[in-house]
Amino acid sequence: MTVGEVLVGELVLAGGHGRDVGTGVRDPLGELVARWLLAVLKAPPSPASVRAYRADIDAWFAWCRDAEVDPLRATRTHGDVYRQILAATPTRYGRPPAPATVARKLAVVSSFYTYAVDDGAAPVVPIRARSRPVVPHISTTRGLSRDEARAFVRRLDHECTFDRALVRVLLVEGPRTAEVSGLNIDSIGVDAGRPVMTVVGKGNVARTLVLDASVVVAVDDMLAERATSRGLGGPDELPGDEPLFARADGRRLTQRTTMRILQRVARSAGIAEHRKITPHVMRHACATLALDSGRVGIHEVRDQLGHRQLSTTERYDRARGRLSRSAATVSALAAYIDPTDAD
Repeated sequence: MTVGEVLVGELVLAGGHGRDVGTGVRDPLGELVARWLLAVLKAPPSPASVRAYRADIDAWFAWCRDAEVDPLRATRTHGDVYRQILAATPTRYGRPPAPATVARKLAVVSSFYTYAVDDGAAPVVPIRARSRPVVPHISTTRGLSRDEARAFVRRLDHECTFDRALVRVLLVEGPRTAEVSGLNIDSIGVDAGRPVMTVVGKGNVARTLVLDASVVVAVDDMLAERATSRGLGGPDELPGDEPLFARADGRRLTQRTTMRILQRVARSAGIAEHRKITPHVMRHACATLALDSGRVGIHEVRDQLGHRQLSTTERYDRARGRLSRSAATVSALAAYIDPTDAD
């Protein structure tokens, strides 16, 4: 059995699938889920990817259970109802789910049933491609203005070393929350004489990010303080496999904790809509502000963020300055059709 099979099996069991049902026979649905995950995820699959896929398919199974629907006999009508419920159910933050989020959840269910149909376990794929919401070409994430980003940075001088390092990494380097959570101390290193950070992104793909000097200082200060608190001689004596960012109990940082820190710093920085600041807002700001600087192109930003498709980065690019471009467009048109125009 491969490492990937062991990982998928453990996480599927943790989700309640594939348990012994008292007769010595394993749940066929759980076996099917495990085979599907092994088929669709890159080997070896990352724990974050398995958990994300499992969470989306578990949500569908939970709905089927509440609706008294056999998941392997679900129809397209069931899929249409589920799509409407997903779109109408507020997130835990009280906001409607983004079309991209709904589309992702439906895509996972569709992927499972495509595999199940090929396997002969299900008659139809209940979630049709055309039933998924259209994802806007322009990112709907709020983002940060240049002034707000500067207010964030100024405020960091008054924050603890942990918060200072975390915000610097999120804003300047632009990693995903899961990538930050997965960082160890030995994820920081040197390559070709430059300080770097290796993150593991979607599909268990690693990429190397060059660290800005401000990030290096913030991380060094945080690790130096951690080493001193333990009576060590310096950061070099800290275990390399220890999480770079960990909660007080030693466990890895969660998205909820990260968001709480960001919103507290944003409030202290005087940002009016501090409650809307999320880790993804920082990632969005990293992309749009880098493009606004005019010093880098969209391909460089794509590599920094780890997007597989340029079209994903282009959604951020279209979002930046869209009001300015709109103003320029309507002004040009008005001038062109104005009857007082000498032409």
